Amino acid sequence: MAAGVIVIEHSEDAKLSDPDGFGVSATYVSQQSCPDDCPLLGNGCYAETGNVGIHTNRLNRQVDGK
Repeated sequence: MAAGVIVIEHSEDAKLSDPDGFGVSATYVSQQSCPDDCPLLGNGCYAETGNVGIHTNRLNRQVDGK
């Protein structure tokens, strides 16, 4: 099954930017790419919370056709 992906060429996130404000590339992928036996899946996975969770949830819905 194909995984949904979002690619950001130059992130504006302060955590991903150098001191001059130029951001590095970032990618977000659906949880379809995660192994079924991952102990963090649904149990503290970073991709399920905060701002990253917003992107992950959108990608998961896109892959699931919802």
